[in-house]
Amino acid sequence: MTDSEGGSDVIATYREIAAQFRLKGPDQGRTKAKRAGWPILPHLQNHPSDPIRVSVPREAWEAASQLRERLGPRVHGASPSRIAEPSTSQTAEIRHLLVVVEGALGSLKDQLERERERVREAVERAEQLAVLAATLRVHVATSEGERNLARLEGDTLRERMTEAETARHDAEARAKAAELDAEEARRLVEATQARVLELEQRPTQTVDQAAITFAEEAARQAQERADEADRRAAVATNRLERFQQERIAQAQAATARASEASEIAKLEAAGRQPWWRWWVRRQ
Repeated sequence: MTDSEGGSDVIATYREIAAQFRLKGPDQGRTKAKRAGWPILPHLQNHPSDPIRVSVPREAWEAASQLRERLGPRVHGASPSRIAEPSTSQTAEIRHLLVVVEGALGSLKDQLERERERVREAVERAEQLAVLAATLRVHVATSEGERNLARLEGDTLRERMTEAETARHDAEARAKAAELDAEEARRLVEATQARVLELEQRPTQTVDQAAITFAEEAARQAQERADEADRRAAVATNRLERFQQERIAQAQAATARASEASEIAKLEAAGRQPWWRWWVRRQ
């Protein structure tokens, strides 16, 4: 063993390292130097058979010397039972160190258990959030579908109302035409009846029976046309009223469905759901 030129390190062989640090042999000394990262000095090896020398920091070397002084020299080749027993002060210090190490180990175990518990809670929370996100996606999709359905029903309702309005105008036009036909038939009947009365009031003149018969037939046909026009007007009015009632009922039903869909969307946006949907899903 020698000192380096600067005096900061100690140059020693593997055997000397093993003896200084109370190791079994040179192999353990080599392992100690390798793990500590102490540099090898190949320029001091003049022949391949010369021992390898290592630069050991003086602090580590002196610390090992102090430990050897406290624990006593190690007897090479002796069994553990033959090694000198440590003094009372050394035993107390070792026990104190063991207590400190055990306390630190217990604290580390407690900290590790707390960290594991935090990890488990974080995993459970992440799973709950994933389930909540999936549920919200389903609710959003359901609400969007119901809103789309309500919009579709509203569009259909508007189309049907337009059709109803067109049918109503058509029915009103037909009713007006029927009223005009009835009015014309009434005028024809009145004219025919007036002609018949005029012919009957001529007692001194010869009345043409054929003209009277023709007038009566014309009056009868005019009356039939008037009755038919009245019947057609009544049928058109009934059909219009029934059609309007059906469209009003459909509009009321579509409005109720749209209102229900809007209420469901509001509930789901607030994080709630209708009682009947909860009951259906539970079933």
